[in-house]
Amino acid sequence: MAHKKWYRGAQYTLTAQLPAAGKEFAIEIPEDGPEGVRYEPIAFLAVVSLSGAVANRNFNFFAENAAHTRYARWGSPNSEVAGATVEFVHFPDADRAILINPTRKAQQGSMPRSLYMEKGHRIVSETGLMDAADQWSDVRVLVQEWLFVEE
Repeated sequence: MAHKKWYRGAQYTLTAQLPAAGKEFAIEIPEDGPEGVRYEPIAFLAVVSLSGAVANRNFNFFAENAAHTRYARWGSPNSEVAGATVEFVHFPDADRAILINPTRKAQQGSMPRSLYMEKGHRIVSETGLMDAADQWSDVRVLVQEWLFVEE
């Protein structure tokens, strides 16, 4: 009788194609991986430079499938002020302490644990009150590859 087992594979850093100012980002899990592979996000980094025009922006990040159905959410515990540059550093089981960074504000936060994403799924941003001049940069996620095998 065959049984099923998970095997840990390689780790990869995936980066977002940076959007135009005022637009949200998306990081897609590549379509060209082997069959049966799932990708677990284990660290997430995103930097946004905010215009001086709008205050109190709220940031959320979602995992969604190829049909754009969202199945996981995490975000910043705080609203961000106009004119700031904010670095989001999220990983599973993180506490919500604010890191000290001399050049920009850094938000450390938790993201869902055991989030196994399939090929073609994406991590996307959604910003409340995003201004046309807000700009995302340095958006990336470290993923752990897992292969499900029947033996």
